[in-house]
Amino acid sequence: MYAKSDNRKLGRQYKALGKSDARKRFLPLVDSVSQGSGPVEITDYGKVVAVLISKNDFDWMYQQTVNKVMPKRSLYGLGQLLGDLEDGSKEIAKSMRTSLKKTADKL
Repeated sequence: MYAKSDNRKLGRQYKALGKSDARKRFLPLVDSVSQGSGPVEITDYGKVVAVLISKNDFDWMYQQTVNKVMPKRSLYGLGQLLGDLEDGSKEIAKSMRTSLKKTADKL
């Protein structure tokens, strides 16, 4: 059966299942989640490594990120560039020149 896992950040209690048990019960697990039983945490040696959620939950979560005042993003490349690249390059170059000058002065 499932273990219970407290996910306090989201204020929800998830079902947790080890990787090997999840693999053995994969098809019924997918059916259960898709029918609204809630998310299932997949664990590896007691550490959560993945979460199986329904398509409806995924769509809702995706809409929450799209509706925020944030740049659009997908699951690929969740990183975000802040500021202008040219300004950043100039700042890095200035910092390197300053560092090289300090090093040269010490020598």
